[in-house]
Amino acid sequence: SLVIKPVGTKTAPLNSIAPGELPGYTGWARPENTLARYFRISRNHYDVRNRQFTVSVECTDCATRSKRAKPCASRFFLRAYGPAVVPGTKTGALPTGTNGCSYSFWFPLYDPGVYTIEAVLTVSKPLPMEAFPLYPNQEEPNYEGYLLPGFPMTTTVPFGETSNDPASLATSEAGLCHFEDLVETWSNSAAERARWKVTGRVNERDYWSKTMNSSLVSTLGYMTNVNSLGINMEYRYFNNCRLIQEESLLRRDKRPVLVGGCQGPQEKLHIVYIGDSVMRVQKDTLEKFLKGIPSERVEVTFLSLHGGYRKNQALGPANVTQFLQDLRTKTAKQNENVVILFNTGLHDIHRLCGSEFRDERPTYLDKNRLVSFKCVDEYRLLLKDFVNEIHNFPAALKVFQSTTAAWPKYGNYGIDWNQNAQGMVLVSDFCDAFNEIAFEVLKGFPQIQIMDGYWITYARPDNREIGDIGKKLSHPGVEVLSAMTRKWVMLMMDRVCLPLVV
Repeated sequence: SLVIKPVGTKTAPLNSIAPGELPGYTGWARPENTLARYFRISRNHYDVRNRQFTVSVECTDCATRSKRAKPCASRFFLRAYGPAVVPGTKTGALPTGTNGCSYSFWFPLYDPGVYTIEAVLTVSKPLPMEAFPLYPNQEEPNYEGYLLPGFPMTTTVPFGETSNDPASLATSEAGLCHFEDLVETWSNSAAERARWKVTGRVNERDYWSKTMNSSLVSTLGYMTNVNSLGINMEYRYFNNCRLIQEESLLRRDKRPVLVGGCQGPQEKLHIVYIGDSVMRVQKDTLEKFLKGIPSERVEVTFLSLHGGYRKNQALGPANVTQFLQDLRTKTAKQNENVVILFNTGLHDIHRLCGSEFRDERPTYLDKNRLVSFKCVDEYRLLLKDFVNEIHNFPAALKVFQSTTAAWPKYGNYGIDWNQNAQGMVLVSDFCDAFNEIAFEVLKGFPQIQIMDGYWITYARPDNREIGDIGKKLSHPGVEVLSAMTRKWVMLMMDRVCLPLVV
C-alpha cells in the first residue's frame, strides 16, 4: 500500500500527471477516412467560480448529407488529466453555415494544477442508434481515434483562496459518503460528482511504498499500476466525502468500527449479483474484501447472464424468473436479508446490435418483431421486463448498475490489437445511449436505486483487467474494481447490517 507524505505548494500540487504521461494511441487499426483534419478550436474558457472548463470546436464541411445519418452527430472520447483524471462530456452540437458543425465540450476541473485536455474523434459520421442492427448491405462505421487539431491542449486551474472554492478544496477532512452521494439521478450525474484523484507517482521524490526499492516486476504490481503506469489514483467526490478504504475491509481489527451501529444479533446477509462477467469480477473483488467471514454470516451468489438477458430468458441456462423464485423460497425459510446488484448491458448491446449476431437473433427473439427490429427498442422492452422481476422480489436493497464504458481503444496496457477495424457497436460511448434508456425505464421504479458503472470506468481506459483468464477490454482493472466494490459495500451498510465481525 502507498503512504504518501503530505508535501505540496501553492503553485504545484503534490501529485499530478504531466502532459503525455497517460498513453494515447496504442496500435489499433483505423481508417484514413476521417473528418478530424477539418476541425479547429474556436473557443475555450475556464470558469473560476464554478471550476468548469469548456472548449468549442468547429468543423468545416462536416455536416453529413446522408439521409440516414443525423447532422452534427460526430462522437468523441473526452478526457482531462493532471492532478486528477476527469471525463469530459459533449454539451452541444449545432450546424454552422451551409455545411459546418460546432461542438461544445465540458470538463469539471476542481483540483488546482495543470491539465492536459484530450478530444479524440471516435466516429466522424455515426449512423443513428435507431439504424442498428444494420442490414446485410450496410457498412458499419469504424472507430477512428484521431486527436482533433489543437489537442492535446493544456489549461491551468489556479489555486484559489476565496469563498467560491468548492468544499473539496476548502477542507482536507470529511466523513464517509452518504447513500445519496453514491446513487445517481440521471445519466450524467456521476460525471459531475467525482473524479480519479492522483495519490502517488513512482517518479516523484516524495513517493514511498514498501516495495519501492524492488527491481522485480510482478503481475500484481502490473495490475495495480505500480509496475505499469507508475501512477496511483483514488476515486474522490467533489464534496470531499470518502469511500471506505480497502484496509478497513481487509483488516479484521478495523471492521468493528464499520459495523458499530449494528446492535443485537446480526442476521445473515445474502448478496446477489446478476449480470455479465463484469459483475463476476466485482463479486470476486468483494469476496477478497470479505475474506474470513463465514458463509453462515454472508453468502454471495452470482447469476451469469452471459449472452444477455433476453437470450437467457428464452434459451437458458440462466432464467432470472426461475432464479428469483428459487431464491425467494430459500430465503423465506431463513432469517436473512437479501441485497441485489444487477445489470444487463454489454452482452445485450453486442448481441442485439452487432451484425455478427444476425443469424443468432432469430433463435430467441419474437419473429414478428424481427421484421422491423431496432436494438434500442428491444433493449428498452427487455430492461422493463428485467426490472419488473427485480421490483417484485422482496429484497432489502435493489441497485441497478449502469453499463460500464467497455471496449476502450485509447490508452490500454497489456492488450493485444489485431489489424481489423473496430466497429461502432464496440465503441465505449455506444453504451451511453443504452444507459440513458435505463435511467428512463428506472424512473418508474423509485425503490430501485442506480449506481454508476459508466463514468467511473470511462475516464480509466488505462485500467483494464489483465488476469489469469484473459485480457478483457470489457472488464475494469483492479483500481477501478476496488472503488466500484467499496461503493456497493457502503450502499449495503446504509440499508442492512453488514456482518463484518466474526
